[in-house]
Amino acid sequence: MGENSKALTVAMQLIKEAQTTQSSTKGQYLLWTNSEYASVWSKDFTNEVLFQLSIVKTENGPGKEGIGYLLWRNGYNDIILSDDYMKLIKDDSNDVRHKVITKYTSKQVDYYYLNKYPGNTSDGENPEFADVPVLRLSEGYLIAAEAAVKLNDNSNALKYLNAIVSRANPAKSVTGVVTLERVMEERRRELVGEGHRLFDALRNNMRIERKGSAHVSPSLRPETKSFDRTFFKTLMAIPRIEIDANKNIVQTTDIKLYYDV
Repeated sequence: MGENSKALTVAMQLIKEAQTTQSSTKGQYLLWTNSEYASVWSKDFTNEVLFQLSIVKTENGPGKEGIGYLLWRNGYNDIILSDDYMKLIKDDSNDVRHKVITKYTSKQVDYYYLNKYPGNTSDGENPEFADVPVLRLSEGYLIAAEAAVKLNDNSNALKYLNAIVSRANPAKSVTGVVTLERVMEERRRELVGEGHRLFDALRNNMRIERKGSAHVSPSLRPETKSFDRTFFKTLMAIPRIEIDANKNIVQTTDIKLYYDV
C-alpha cells in the first residue's frame, strides 16, 4: 500500500516486456482478444496467463477442494455469482464476460454460475482439473490503471483501463477523468472469481457487503455481512506449520489479541 509510483513503473515494465518478441527470458504475452475470450478458459498455457497453477490428471492436485469444483453446479455447487455482481455486469449486455456466466433456473429463481474453471475440455477434463490463473496480463493493466489514478496520471489511467474496457466491448471506452471507483469496478468485472476482491477492498479502505438473498443468511453475524479492514478477521494469521518450519517467522502482532497462535 502506498507504493503507487513503484506499482505503476513495475506494471508498465511487465506489460512492455510481456509483449515483446519472445525470447528465453520474456514475451510473447498478449491480452486475449474479444473473439477468443469466451473459449480460452478451457485451454492450457494461453498467451495472457503469466503464471498459473497447472493441474493434470496424472498428478496430485486440489481435486474436489479446488476452486473449479467449488464453482461447478455439478460439483460441490458452493459458489454462485452475487446479485450485486450480476447487476454490475448487466449494465452492458454486449460485454463479452457474459459468455463465461451460465444461468440456471430452479423454481423460478435464477442462479448464475462462473465458468472460468471448466478444465481443458479438449482433453476430457472437468472443473476438478481446472488450471488456476495466478497472474494474468489483464491484472497488470489494471494495476497500472489503479496506480496511475492515485498519482493523478489520467493519461496512463485511460490508456491501461481502456485496454480492458474496450476488449470486453469494442464499442465502449472510458473518457474524461478516471476515478478510483471506476478502476475498482473494472477490476471487479474482469477478475471475478480469481481471488482479488477482498484484497482490493482492504487495500483501498472499501467495505465488503453481502447483498442478495443467496448471499445473506439469518445465521450470519452482522459483522460478517458488512465489514472493512478494521474487522479483526481481516488480519490473517500465519499458519502454525509455517512458523514451526522456520523459527525466523514471527506471527502477525495483532493477531495474538484474537487467536491462540
